[in-house]
Amino acid sequence: MTNGQPGHSRFGVALAKRTVSGAVDRNRLKRIAREAFRKHCVKFLGIDLVLVPRKAITRENEGQWLAQLHELLERASGAG
Repeated sequence: MTNGQPGHSRFGVALAKRTVSGAVDRNRLKRIAREAFRKHCVKFLGIDLVLVPRKAITRENEGQWLAQLHELLERASGAG
């Protein structure tokens, strides 16, 4: 995390082919992650976040991944 402009956080998602094999699934997960960030209060803190998953994400563990994303956003905002 680095400091951005006050009140304007930035969020990046890097999903590699080895993490999510299909392009449709990769783009869908990116949209879900960006939407979660957009709805979270962390976007007003002026920080830069980059999400780079290390383990493969499948449709079976997608819910778990989303829960971890929300947990990370909470930790980044200082509330968790």
